[in-house]
Amino acid sequence: MRELDKSGIELIEIGSPYTGEGERRIVEELSRVKTRALKAAHCRALETDVDTVPDGVEWVALYLSPADRHLEAKFEKISNKREFVLTQAPKAIKYAKAKGYRVRYTAEDAFRADPVFLKLVVKKAVEAGVDSISLPDTSGGASPVDVRRIYGEIGMLLKESGSKGMIEAHFHNDLGIALANTLEAWMNGAKILHGTINGLGERAGIPDTLILATWMKVK
Repeated sequence: MRELDKSGIELIEIGSPYTGEGERRIVEELSRVKTRALKAAHCRALETDVDTVPDGVEWVALYLSPADRHLEAKFEKISNKREFVLTQAPKAIKYAKAKGYRVRYTAEDAFRADPVFLKLVVKKAVEAGVDSISLPDTSGGASPVDVRRIYGEIGMLLKESGSKGMIEAHFHNDLGIALANTLEAWMNGAKILHGTINGLGERAGIPDTLILATWMKVK
């Protein structure tokens, strides 16, 4: 983590404290490491999850998918699932903001969500005061054409709403084009680009931080 900080990385996600006592201890320990980089903790869009975030963390990343297939799988007991997202996402954002955090809303599986509903959820997040919107390609199946369309539409929504919120890029490498998609997102307004050391991550991982940083420096 200190080496990442020395390299100039500006935001480091240090874990998901809500997942259990072991993870919570790790996040607490990392939160005490002094860095110039800001630290982020990952949570579901639940107030109880926000309460697990330790001192020393500046950003809270809240995820709640706008994609129907996710909602059907995760919230089978909730009858009006879209209404739940429209209510809970801004509620959790406001709660985290009230506790002094900068807040990212992660629209999990954004590329397989209904585009109209995705924009409605993002609009609600913006109205709640969110600082950034992450539009992840959770399934790893997006193309640069898809990226250009979605990032362009959400960027226009933010501009028209007068929001100062940023857009974040998070792409999986299942089809081998996570780096290309990340660069396409950057060229279409993304300000925070996600990477991991050696591209590690679930399934085929996400862009390799070194390769991404090298491309940005050279090009």
